[in-house]
Amino acid sequence: EVDESNTETNHSIEPVAKLSQINVTLFLSEQLLHHWDEQQSSHILHQYLDQFGILKQNIKFKYIYSSKLNSLDSYLQELEIASTQEDQISLFVAADSEISQDIVDEKIWLKPNYIASEFCSSCLLASKMVNIQNIEAIKSLNFVYNQPKLSEALAHLEIDHSLQCEKDHAFVSILGNPKESKVIKKLHSNFVDSGIESQHFYFSKSSLGDSDELASLFGFMLAMHMNDQT
Repeated sequence: EVDESNTETNHSIEPVAKLSQINVTLFLSEQLLHHWDEQQSSHILHQYLDQFGILKQNIKFKYIYSSKLNSLDSYLQELEIASTQEDQISLFVAADSEISQDIVDEKIWLKPNYIASEFCSSCLLASKMVNIQNIEAIKSLNFVYNQPKLSEALAHLEIDHSLQCEKDHAFVSILGNPKESKVIKKLHSNFVDSGIESQHFYFSKSSLGDSDELASLFGFMLAMHMNDQT
């Protein structure tokens, strides 16, 4: 016989947090504003994500058409939003493709030696408040805005880069065009007293031809995928 009056239940029920939404944000060149089929693109992405058991109602698509003047700012704004979302993750994709022959013809008419290019980058981000079972963050991102001297920013973030400075390998991603004198002057001013010199820079924009609407954004996302020594 079992004396139910003396039986104790030691099991406790804990609530399990669930992701409420997956945000998919696509950054495209503003030149594709009247050429890109958002409905078809979303349909294809839905089909792809459905293979992983992700329900359609849990996915939100957002298309942002940017120019070289605002693409990076738009991306940073989206990162700020993502950093406050406690139960959501965000997939960011930046793609530039001059698939329209009309666009290419117009560019070549303006610049006969125009070099068109295609590139794509992506990253999956979430707020530090989001915990996903069996998944650990690869790295954390820290942002410092409008800091005129890099040495002060590095000190604030407690980053020791002395060993990297002793070598001639590039470990600093520069988004600007190295052919522009104002970029070189700004680098000299910002990196003074930091120990980082010109041989430590690499310029991603130089490899993207003349397709520069999303070049800065692509370079930023590319740097995010570099190892911890970059």
